Amino acid sequence: MKYFTLLITAFLMQGSLFSQTSALREPLKELSSDLELRYKGRPGIKIALLEFRTSDDRLLPFNAFIRDEFVLNYQKSTEFKLIDPFMSAKVATDNAWSMKTVSSFPYYEKLGRQFMEKTGYVPDAYIYGQIQDNQESITITAYMVFTGSTDAKVIYAISFPSDEQTDRLLGKPVKIRPKVKPAPDTVYVEKRIEVKSDPDTVYVERLIVVEPEVEIAPQAEPEPAIIPSDGLPAADYEQFHFQLTEIRYIGDKLYIRFTVVNNNNIENELYIGAPATRIITNEGDEYLRPEVSLGSAQSNYSVNKKLVSGIPMKAELVFSQIPPDLTIKLLEISVQDGKIMFKELPVGR
Repeated sequence: MKYFTLLITAFLMQGSLFSQTSALREPLKELSSDLELRYKGRPGIKIALLEFRTSDDRLLPFNAFIRDEFVLNYQKSTEFKLIDPFMSAKVATDNAWSMKTVSSFPYYEKLGRQFMEKTGYVPDAYIYGQIQDNQESITITAYMVFTGSTDAKVIYAISFPSDEQTDRLLGKPVKIRPKVKPAPDTVYVEKRIEVKSDPDTVYVERLIVVEPEVEIAPQAEPEPAIIPSDGLPAADYEQFHFQLTEIRYIGDKLYIRFTVVNNNNIENELYIGAPATRIITNEGDEYLRPEVSLGSAQSNYSVNKKLVSGIPMKAELVFSQIPPDLTIKLLEISVQDGKIMFKELPVGR
């Protein structure tokens, strides 16, 4: 354990010390924590961290940053026990891991043998992820695949605003954004990160932000979309107008079709994410991660297209293994870094 502690120490010193005050730490902490909370199984399983690649399958410095934060966040976890992160990174690199290999059962068998040879362990599960650059926001989706399967059983996504650091981590030109001034009474106490190793312990001090108590007015619940005379609702998100056109069963699949129009006077890119898109039925059941289509783009992860001003584009959500005769109490579609909502939707055949 002392040896592994020293490995973690070196790993963190190598990649994460430059991010002491980074705004990225909180969303990545939420991502790793929620992934752990969604896991329902025996505690202490052995996890191999693979890679976090962009939606077009590029490996960028962002990967090392995310991986370092996952190591930091899981060091005291009772659910997940990380296999040597240095070795996990090396095995992934040596075996040319990419988003194209995530559905290959023979590949995971080969990967398991490599881990056994290099570390003495066969992982119980693998964690990997996808980074989606939405220009002014970033969406990171984490997936957990258990040994003996190629289907991700635990999925969680998080979105947060882009900043100068995310630009650097994505290898793109740095855009200087206006800084938000803190409230006059906000006090920031910054502490240097110190990593110390007792026989079995790593201690990390974080940035502490002390803020005055502010009374926040309660926010009203989002209003459901108004249903027009043709029976299916429409909704707007920023410059985009969404119009549902058809909701029906075909076999054991539920198809939700709609059109999207860019009402801005310039071309704009639209992003729709599958992991955070969901329906909730009249029985209270939740169904997540449909297959998403936008124009000619189709994926179980995310799709994006540039929409010309005023020209509608067809889109579709396909939910599999849906029971018959349900009523959709709520439909939430993950759009850009937010969502649109529809309530009480009729389902036809």
